Amino acid sequence: MNNSSIHSKIIECFIECFSISKDALGSNFSQATYSAWDSLAHLKLLMLVEEKLHITFTIEDIAQISSLKDLIRVVSIKRKK
Repeated sequence: MNNSSIHSKIIECFIECFSISKDALGSNFSQATYSAWDSLAHLKLLMLVEEKLHITFTIEDIAQISSLKDLIRVVSIKRKK
């Protein structure tokens, strides 16, 4: 799976998890900028990403993710391993 398809799958997860449009997802989308991204939504989002991309996050991975950029970075690193 290339970086473009990984990015697309992650965007799909955000749209599904937060019931938002693709247009609402800017490069600065984060827990700090979106109030509905609480701890439960965080877990739901990460479970969706795990399911769609067939990966598993560690506790350390989860602690690093607080934005769209963070999630893309962590997933990209995991996919290279």
